[in-house]
Amino acid sequence: MPIKVGFLVGKDTDLVEDPKYDAVGDASFLKDLPDKYRVDPDSHEYLKNCDSGITGQAHADVAIPWYIHKHYDDIEVDIIFPEDITLKRLKGNMVNFIVGYDVINAVFEGKERLKQMTNMFKACGNIMPSWEVQEFIYMKSTYMTRLKELGVPMAPTIFAHKGKRSPESLLASIKERGWKMFVMKQSYMAFSLGFQKLSVEECEKNPQILKDYFQDFADCPEYVVQEAIQGFVRNWETRCFWFNGEFLYAIANKAAVSTDDGLEQIVTGDDIPEEFLENAKRIGREALKCLPELKTPSGEPIPMTLIRTDIGCSDSEIH
Repeated sequence: MPIKVGFLVGKDTDLVEDPKYDAVGDASFLKDLPDKYRVDPDSHEYLKNCDSGITGQAHADVAIPWYIHKHYDDIEVDIIFPEDITLKRLKGNMVNFIVGYDVINAVFEGKERLKQMTNMFKACGNIMPSWEVQEFIYMKSTYMTRLKELGVPMAPTIFAHKGKRSPESLLASIKERGWKMFVMKQSYMAFSLGFQKLSVEECEKNPQILKDYFQDFADCPEYVVQEAIQGFVRNWETRCFWFNGEFLYAIANKAAVSTDDGLEQIVTGDDIPEEFLENAKRIGREALKCLPELKTPSGEPIPMTLIRTDIGCSDSEIH
């Protein structure tokens, strides 16, 4: 009897059915994929929610379970749309993999939806990655504090927690540290939303800048405020991908503001300068040690799921 495995889908940014991907894989297994799982590129809606006649493409989160469905008879695949997630359905599967929809998506749908999804993920007992691992990563201060304890180098950081922060006290802390420029980002957030780069000078001249930020993102559990390191801008940021704790591959990018043509540069494989790649792997390997142990629904420890570490390089003064 096959085991039943759930896959939570919802991506519209990881296209698989596209000619440019022919060089890296064969997508022919998707030919008999039901159209309801394809996404309209214009509305970003699943075709099941679109007018008849509209065409779309499959994305990675759907392609993965469909490939398993086509090749492994001992697994019964349950592809779950965001609106169909229920505690009963999750518990009806041996395990549920988050491949396209998680609580960060729920953040954009409002407080009630976030509470609902959080409660289901905590209660189902068979979500993968486990809720413990998810929450550890979503709340940036948790893993960043652990990284600091492990001696992993990080940019100087202030955590501004909800209920314990104000524009005035934050700016005072920044000035006390001697920072001139700083960046603000958020926990429980994605897609660089809420990211802002500011200077102490402009915030002193116009206090409303920080007041507006605090008002616009009042519900965010914590702001992560870091000194803006100029060296990060002009050097490669190397993103390493790890699976089962082992290095798989890397990409590196250099910000558009630091390139001769004003365009972001992205390189992969052997094009990544060796010094940057090897140091990113060295630091990334140490960073992985901060993660909590990943366990199966039955409590058995297993190797870590896919993790990305982003390593910048500073050659400028840090306060």
